[in-house]
Amino acid sequence: MMKRNDEIQKLFDDYAEELTPREELSSKAKNAMTAERQPASSRAKTSWTIHLAWAIPVFCVLLVSLTTFGTVFANIFANPDFNNPNASSPDSRVQYYTFTDVKGRAVQLADCDDILNVSALAGDGEFEVVNARYYAFYTENGELRYIKALLGVRGDDGAFTELSVIAEADGYVREDLTEVYANNFGGRGFVCYSDYGGDGEYVTEGFFAARGFHFYAVGRSGQFTDQAEKIISKIL
Repeated sequence: MMKRNDEIQKLFDDYAEELTPREELSSKAKNAMTAERQPASSRAKTSWTIHLAWAIPVFCVLLVSLTTFGTVFANIFANPDFNNPNASSPDSRVQYYTFTDVKGRAVQLADCDDILNVSALAGDGEFEVVNARYYAFYTENGELRYIKALLGVRGDDGAFTELSVIAEADGYVREDLTEVYANNFGGRGFVCYSDYGGDGEYVTEGFFAARGFHFYAVGRSGQFTDQAEKIISKIL
């Protein structure tokens, strides 16, 4: 709104500059003096022309102002959050929170496997979880917001993948994950991206929703491989 007001003020400022005295106006003054000697009908016609010349720029400025304000008010009525700097949430169906709203504690796989489904990795012998840490994050009144898992997984071919997983309760999004959530969730199922990171490691990012939670998973491998994607897809 402030920017729009500044633009409107600039229109008036520019118009005011057109009203400042200039040398070329002296000829107009002489013509006006001559007009005093003209017949009344001629003076009336000249006076009307002068007033019209002044009125047109004023009318244009007012028209631009009304159009601009009309657009602003139209946006405000069409979108109540138009002028609300805090209304940047991409999804009004979720509640947003920060790190300071939760407290974490270490937990065992048995406490969270019904959500993470890590035990599925040992189902066919293709992968082995060689190290793991699990953390649960709760609000002050004891509501679970998300679980974080840090895993070291080795494939039957010897390849090793470091995997971090955040399983966040549906209906809630941590504020620093807002953009990631907006870009990757919304009924599209399993979404996965892979590429080399700045440190030379092959990085795979996977996103999916299951069991009342939505998952953010990041796998890192020392070489080009689809192992991280396979691991992530197994815990769907």
